[in-house]
Amino acid sequence: ILTVANAGVLANKILQVCGGAIYDDNKQPVYVDVSLKIDETMRLINNTDEKVVIFATYQAIVDLIVTMVKKRDIGVTWVDGRVTGRRRDRAIDAFYHDPKCKVGVFHPETTAHGPEFSMADTMIWWTMTRSTEHYQQANERMASAAQKNPMGIYYLFANKIEEAIQQQHL
Repeated sequence: ILTVANAGVLANKILQVCGGAIYDDNKQPVYVDVSLKIDETMRLINNTDEKVVIFATYQAIVDLIVTMVKKRDIGVTWVDGRVTGRRRDRAIDAFYHDPKCKVGVFHPETTAHGPEFSMADTMIWWTMTRSTEHYQQANERMASAAQKNPMGIYYLFANKIEEAIQQQHL
């Protein structure tokens, strides 16, 4: 059973559904069909020889994306709030230096400051952050002076609410 206390909670629940996993009242993820997002993500990953950064909010959605990429035998690493210290450093280092690690799935709040993703040429916003600062900083991680490739930033919107959030950041 899902209950909603206010409009802010409702907005977060909508964003969770758009991303593919909503938390129930017991804080357990309930997965929903996002096969169109999965198909488009795989198309974008397969259309580049360079690395791909995927930004996703909510831990269950990060898990969903990592599982989806692994099922297709594509090297992937991830960082969200559960990954700290040396484990975080190793995950980011794998994305930087391991040629088998093509995809990095990152929570924008945990990687908006610090890591530099110029080895990627494709950034996918699977779910939007509501923070303009984190959105701008996350985009700048790939668009650094070290970037040598043409870049593409892609937004996988499931509805007008996600699009409206992205438009707020511009």
